[in-house]
Amino acid sequence: MVEGERLMNSIDWSKGHILYIANEVPKGSDIPDEKELRSVIEPWLTAVFQSEHLSLLLGSGLTTGICYDSGVTPQAMQRIKFTIEGEKIEFFANEEAKKMSRGSANFEDDLRMPSN
Repeated sequence: MVEGERLMNSIDWSKGHILYIANEVPKGSDIPDEKELRSVIEPWLTAVFQSEHLSLLLGSGLTTGICYDSGVTPQAMQRIKFTIEGEKIEFFANEEAKKMSRGSANFEDDLRMPSN
């Protein structure tokens, strides 16, 4: 049995608070003390939120899933028809896409300020 599995099997899951970080249960996690556990939790949580995989999930997957669950079509990268200055926005976006040799413009081009 792998060490992590052994530890997971040894945890009392009926406790009110369970903290399991980096394949270990930090000392004092059964009686949470914010000041003591902060030095353990904060670096781990920072690393999790700086992860590329989490950024990808939150940046596209999570919002797309929420939209589908809500019965709304996600925006993705298709363009929006703006009601105010729409023709100007579309013109400048198309010009920016051409300057970058990307062919057709996308939503990001619509939001980008025109370069001089």
